[in-house]
Amino acid sequence: RARRAVLVAAGAFGTPELLLRSGVRSRSGELGRNLRIHPACWVGARFEEPVNGWDGVMQSYAVDEWRERGILLEATFTPLAFGGHWMPGVGAEYQERLASYGHVASTGVHLSDRSSGRVALAGDGSLKITYRLTRDDATRLTFGIARAAELFYASGAREVYPQIGGIPTIARNRIPELDASPPPPRRLRLEAFHPLGTARMDSDPARGVVGTDGAVHGYEALHVADASLFPSSIGVNPMMTIIAMASHVAREFAERH
Repeated sequence: RARRAVLVAAGAFGTPELLLRSGVRSRSGELGRNLRIHPACWVGARFEEPVNGWDGVMQSYAVDEWRERGILLEATFTPLAFGGHWMPGVGAEYQERLASYGHVASTGVHLSDRSSGRVALAGDGSLKITYRLTRDDATRLTFGIARAAELFYASGAREVYPQIGGIPTIARNRIPELDASPPPPRRLRLEAFHPLGTARMDSDPARGVVGTDGAVHGYEALHVADASLFPSSIGVNPMMTIIAMASHVAREFAERH
């Protein structure tokens, strides 16, 4: 039991779970809500020449031209043990693509999501996490997939793997069809990264869980310093912003306690 104050830094899943299990309640009703997860899609391309993407820096370049749409393309590479399942095909076709994995380049289509989810406690006391991707966000992700495909073909790719159900590969002349008729959310093969926002920061207790000093509204000796503080999704990987916010909260915490 803390004598003077508590500082919680259990992440966007652990912090709301800990607070809810401890009986903490938020006047805003936002505790555990506002979950953002940066939905993302691995888009791969096969080239004639070797790429050997496992050599050197795996996360190297980014394209932020479409940041106003919430889309960031991040050049990265997934080693075979983790990326082989993204390759399309079955049997000999699949085997041949795996054998040529050294000729594959990939990029991540990263979305600053407007969709949201929730971290809560289920009726049996277990942790329950829900999230629903909106059609608008699925459309923006599809836009990013189409731009990644164009980039790869402009670089000389033989074929591109868009990670859309029913479209194992996409030819260059079929890319405009994605823009004209985006698939529904359920057809996108996505990953999720960087959970954020489940104890959102806002100076107004009716809108946020914690104030701008990191203190939980109504519990002045209880502070939060992690990714759950984000009031909305950001457009880049959040590590440096989390560090900056945690440093700000830590200074306020040290001065007060």
